Amino acid sequence: MIAKNKKTYFSGLNEIRGIAAIVVLIQHIEQFKSKENVANIFDKRITAFLFCNMGFYAVMLFFILSGFLITHLLLEEKEHNGKINYFKFCMRRVLRIWPLYYLILITAFIIMPSLNNTVDLFKYNTFYHNEILVTNYANLNTILLYILFLPNVLLFWHHKIIIGASHLWSIGLEEQFYTVWPLFIIFINKKKIGYFFSTMVLLYIFVSLTQNKITDKFETAFIFQYLVIGSAGAYFYHKHKKTITRYSALPQIYILICGAISLLMYKPFFSIPVQFYLLSFLFLFFLYFTIDNNNSLAVRNNFLSKFGIISYGVYLYHPLIMFLVFPIAAKHFSNNMFLYNLFVYCAVFILSFIVSHYSYKYFESYFLRIKEKKFN
Repeated sequence: MIAKNKKTYFSGLNEIRGIAAIVVLIQHIEQFKSKENVANIFDKRITAFLFCNMGFYAVMLFFILSGFLITHLLLEEKEHNGKINYFKFCMRRVLRIWPLYYLILITAFIIMPSLNNTVDLFKYNTFYHNEILVTNYANLNTILLYILFLPNVLLFWHHKIIIGASHLWSIGLEEQFYTVWPLFIIFINKKKIGYFFSTMVLLYIFVSLTQNKITDKFETAFIFQYLVIGSAGAYFYHKHKKTITRYSALPQIYILICGAISLLMYKPFFSIPVQFYLLSFLFLFFLYFTIDNNNSLAVRNNFLSKFGIISYGVYLYHPLIMFLVFPIAAKHFSNNMFLYNLFVYCAVFILSFIVSHYSYKYFESYFLRIKEKKFN
C-alpha cells in the first residue's frame, strides 16, 4: 500500500479485478454456448457446481472489492477532512459509471436489435436471435427501470432478459447501494460506526439464513450483503491495520486461504447461503493478503493489472462482443469444435481487451479527467 495523490492506493486490486473479469468472460462464453446447444463446460457433471457459479463468484469478489475500497476512501476522507462531501462523491460515481452504462443501453436497446433484425448472419445465433425478436424494447416499464439503475428488479423480480443489457444488474445494484451507504458513514457517530458495520453484516446473514417470502424476495433482487461485507472489512482494516498486516504478510496463511476458496468454489459442503457467506469472508481475507506488498506470494502481474484497469469496460462490452463473434463461429466452424472454441475464445478476449482499452483511453478518460479536476 502506498500513498498516491494524497489518497490511499492499494497494490494488487487491479490484478484481482483482472482475474474476476477473465472469470466472467469464461462463464458467459460457456453460458452463451449452452443457450445455443453447443457442448460446454456446464455439461461436465464433476465440475458443474464450479462452472455454474463461477460468474457469480467473480461478481461477489467485485462487490467485496468495491465495498472495501470505496468505504475505505470514505473513512479516510472523514478522518482527514472531518466530513464527507456527499455531492462530490455522487459526482465521482456519475462520471465514472454513467457514461458507459448509458452507452451500453443504447447498443442493447437500439443497435443490437437493428443488427439482429436486418443482418442475416445473426440468424446463426438461434437462441439470441429469437430472444431479441420477441423482446418488446418499447416497454416503458423496462426502459424506466434501466434508466433509473434498477435492472436488478427487472431481471430478478420480473425475470425479463434484455440481451446485451441484463448483466447491468450488478452496476445498478452498486449505484443503489452507494446512493445510501455514504449517508450512514456521514451521520453515524465515529464511536458507534463499528457497531453499525457489525450489525449490518449480522443482520444480512440472519436474513439470508431465515426463510420467509418477504426477505427472500428482497434479497433476490438486492444482493447488498457482499458490498456490506467488503465495507465492514474496510472499517476493520482502517481501524486494526497493524493487527491485520501482522498476518497478511505470511505466505503460508495466504496459501491456506486460496486452498479453502478453491475447495468451496469447487464443491458444495454446506447450504448455498452458508457456502457463499464463507466464500465471501475468505474473499475478504484474500483481499487483505493480496494488497500487502510484504506478502511474497501476492498476485502482481502487469497484464492482469492492465486488464483490471479496463475491467469496467470489459464487463460492460463483452456481451456485445459475444453477440458479434458467435454467429461468425457458428457459420464457419460449427463442424469443428476445436476451431469453434479457439476462434470464440481468442476473438472474445482480444476484442474485449481492444475495445475496452480504446474506450478507456478515448471515451471514459474524458469523464475521468473532469472527475479528477472538479470533484476530487
